[in-house]
Amino acid sequence: SEYIQKERADSIRRIIIGFFVSAVLVVIMFAGIVPAELSRYVMFVIATPTVLYLGYPIFKSAFAGLRTGSLNMDFMYALGIGVSYIASVLGTFNIFLSGEFIFYETSVMLASFLMLGRFLEGGAKRRTNDAVKKLISLKPKTALLKTDTGDADDYTTVPADSLKSGDIVMIKPGSIVPADAVIVSGERYADQSSVTGEPMPVKKAVGDGVIGGTINTGGAAVVRVTKAGSESLLSQIIRLVEETQRQKPHVQRIADTAVSYFIPAVLLIATVSACVWYFLLNATPLFAATVFISVVVVACPCALGLATPTAVAVGIGRGAELGILIKNGEVIEDADKIRCIAFDKTGTLTVGKPKVTKVIPFNGDDGSSVLALAAGIEAMSEHPIAAAVSDEAGRVGVKVPQVTDFRSHAGRGASGTVDDRGYAVGNAAFVRSFGVAVPDNVIAELKEYESDGSTTVILARTDLTDKETVGAADDANAVSAAGACGCVIAGIVISDVIKPDAKETIAAVKADGYAAALITGDGEGAAKAVASALGIEEKNVSFGVLPTEKASAVDKYQKNYGKVLFAGDGINDAPAMAKADIALAVSNGTEIALDSADVVLMNDRVCDIRGFLLLSKKIMGRIRLNLFWAFFYNICLIPVAAGILYPFFG
Repeated sequence: SEYIQKERADSIRRIIIGFFVSAVLVVIMFAGIVPAELSRYVMFVIATPTVLYLGYPIFKSAFAGLRTGSLNMDFMYALGIGVSYIASVLGTFNIFLSGEFIFYETSVMLASFLMLGRFLEGGAKRRTNDAVKKLISLKPKTALLKTDTGDADDYTTVPADSLKSGDIVMIKPGSIVPADAVIVSGERYADQSSVTGEPMPVKKAVGDGVIGGTINTGGAAVVRVTKAGSESLLSQIIRLVEETQRQKPHVQRIADTAVSYFIPAVLLIATVSACVWYFLLNATPLFAATVFISVVVVACPCALGLATPTAVAVGIGRGAELGILIKNGEVIEDADKIRCIAFDKTGTLTVGKPKVTKVIPFNGDDGSSVLALAAGIEAMSEHPIAAAVSDEAGRVGVKVPQVTDFRSHAGRGASGTVDDRGYAVGNAAFVRSFGVAVPDNVIAELKEYESDGSTTVILARTDLTDKETVGAADDANAVSAAGACGCVIAGIVISDVIKPDAKETIAAVKADGYAAALITGDGEGAAKAVASALGIEEKNVSFGVLPTEKASAVDKYQKNYGKVLFAGDGINDAPAMAKADIALAVSNGTEIALDSADVVLMNDRVCDIRGFLLLSKKIMGRIRLNLFWAFFYNICLIPVAAGILYPFFG
């Protein structure tokens, strides 16, 4: 924004002026270009407006804190700058202090380095927003909106911000999707890399959702807007990052609290040290004043004030670049205490979409011809299993035959005619309803797959000639007298496929020392099969769990292991997310549960869960290191400034 740019330009100007004036003051002090008797006055004239200019924001914040009774970081900064400057003024005019107390360059340098540190911190926060800014820049200014004239091809250009849910919009090849939407006609490939990180364009067909800000790399498509303006995914991400930046992690609040005690402690040490030297050790007033000034200036906590916010800002920015959006800053610290990761199954560890995993011919036909025949029967069905069969036929590239007399039997299967022969696809009871005998060996073989949590369907030839009988055959008993008509052709196994990186990720988190658990509403067979394939111990598998019972499952693992991170799809896992110590939503970027989760993964990768934990550890490690050196510096140099070495070295 214009305000941010002005603020950044002002900071740069202050930094340049500060270091330039510091260099000039150093040259005047040591180069002898100004007569000695005049140099202190020249430095006073040069340093005074510079200190006032650089220190104004610092002193303003310090006095604001004093009015509210808060000793903040800026108070200590102001104290260090102010004491060194006032001492220099007193030394300049020989008021109590001599000309040896000329510290103008110190006061200017302190202010300059503080401005530089804040500029770098602001730069880290700006980099945090880079990923979001790239998304914002992808928003088109205009959109092609369908008019109400009745002409199917009549579209008009309107501002993209004026779109609302339900609007019909045309997306031309190479253009940017103006809002979250669903395709109503046409197919396209979407470049979603800027949002979800997917490197390859994704094919989108009728009914598929598209994300605002993605690029249409294929043909033209007509879409219906589902979310626009502030409700769009991009707007949600922007709000998410802004909320995160406003929050402070617990460790930062600890540092702020420490400073509130640190400041009076420093003032006490400075005062006591000066009094000890003057009253007990018979030092001169000048020496006692030197001790006081030295302690206050050395203790200026620049490093302490920047240690945590800089590390957090950089870490969150890096997370955003990787597609890891941290909603709540406190989870950075909480992640360091996690002992167990509980996974939802469907959509988290598995793809969440049925897929044909095996075709079993029973009559000698090859798998391709069987798959083609089944896909033909299922082509006009809207059932997810039918879609899986059709998708597999498309993937393999088989030629799907034309089907006539198609009928969908709700919840049981589908039937139709190919080349004057009747066929049915469905469960065993459905196939039997056509008078087809299903051999015991077929049932036994298919049950082996069902025990692992897969779903099976049977493709059978029916050959019933009386269509009215076929229509009535929803009850197996209705045709029991008809005898065995037709035969079983093949069995098809459909499974929810485990994500490619799930097993490797589970092994990695276990090697890192975390316990892995599975919480699912699936039956025992499916749950234990997935857990076994992924290396999750059977004792850590909770199956048949209703959404309302998932919180209890999380509570069980909390009692067994301690802090628990729950990773789910963020939609029907709200109770578990509310109970977990950290709630993480694994999403493909379109159904992101920003309200439920503390952390949202824009990429639908299981490995990013471990990536979040590693990133959090890295951030906390850097914060601890920064705080250590900040306190170590003060612990070592404050005693030196107080004069502890003076009796030994003078």
